[in-house]
Amino acid sequence: PATIGELPYLKSLYLWSMNSKTTGPIPPSITNLSRLEALELTRTDLSGPIPEDIGRLRRLRILDIWGNKQMEGPFPASVTSCRNLIRLGLESTVGPLPDDLGALSRLQMLGLRNNSFSGELPQSLVQLSQLRILNLRDNRFSGSLPDGLGAKMDKLVELDMSRNNFSGPLPASLGNAGNLTVLEMHESGLSGHLPPELGKLAKLRRLDLSGNQLSGTLPDALSGWKSVEYLDLSNNKFSGTLEPLSNLPSLTTLSVYNNSMSGTLPNTWSGWK
Repeated sequence: PATIGELPYLKSLYLWSMNSKTTGPIPPSITNLSRLEALELTRTDLSGPIPEDIGRLRRLRILDIWGNKQMEGPFPASVTSCRNLIRLGLESTVGPLPDDLGALSRLQMLGLRNNSFSGELPQSLVQLSQLRILNLRDNRFSGSLPDGLGAKMDKLVELDMSRNNFSGPLPASLGNAGNLTVLEMHESGLSGHLPPELGKLAKLRRLDLSGNQLSGTLPDALSGWKSVEYLDLSNNKFSGTLEPLSNLPSLTTLSVYNNSMSGTLPNTWSGWK
C-alpha cells in the first residue's frame, strides 16, 4: 500500500510468492523507511521500476528483487549510496551498471543474472574485495573484462559471467582469487590464450569456458588444478596437446570437443574407468 512509508520502525520487509495478491508499482514512500535493513520482493505481481531514490535506505543490508515478471526499468544509480549492503540481487533491470558500483565495499553477494544489462562492466567492480558470489550471467554486457578482476577478491567462491557479449581474454589477475571453486564463462565472447596464472586456482572444482573463441595451447600450469572435477573447454579454438591435463586427480567430467587439438591421449588416462 502507498502508506507503507508510515511504518518508521520497520526493519525487514519480505514479500514472497504473492502473485495476484501484490500488484502495482513499488510505492515511492517505501524509501521513507529509514530503519529498513532487509527488503525482499520475490515472485509478486509488482510492476514498474525500482524507485530511483532507493538509495535513501542507508541502513539497507539486503536488497533482493527478482522473479517479478511485471517489473522492469533501469538499475537505480542511487543504490550505490546503500553502503551497508551485503547482498544485492536484481532481475528485470536494463541499461549499464553505475561507474561507482565499487562503493558497495561490504557486498558479499552480487546477483544480477537474467537481466538486460548492457555496456562495459565498471572498472570499480574490481574493488569489491568482500564478494563471495558474483553472478552476471544471461545479460548483454560487452567490452573487455575489467583489468585486475580477481586481484583483490580472495574471498570469491563463485564467479559466473556466462552468456554475455564480452571480448578479449580472461585477465591473468583471476589467478589471485585463491578461494574460487566455480568459474563459469561459457558463451561469453572471450578470445585469446588462457593465462597460466589460472593454474594457481588450487580450490577450483568446476570450470566451464565452452562456446568462446579461446585459442592457443593449454598452459602447463593447469596441472595445478588438483581439485577440478568438471572441466569444459569445448567449442573453442585451442590447439596443441592435452598433456597439461594429464594429472588432474579429481577430474570426473572432461569435454574438449570441437577444438583444433592434436596428439595422443596422455598415458595417465589409461587407468580411467
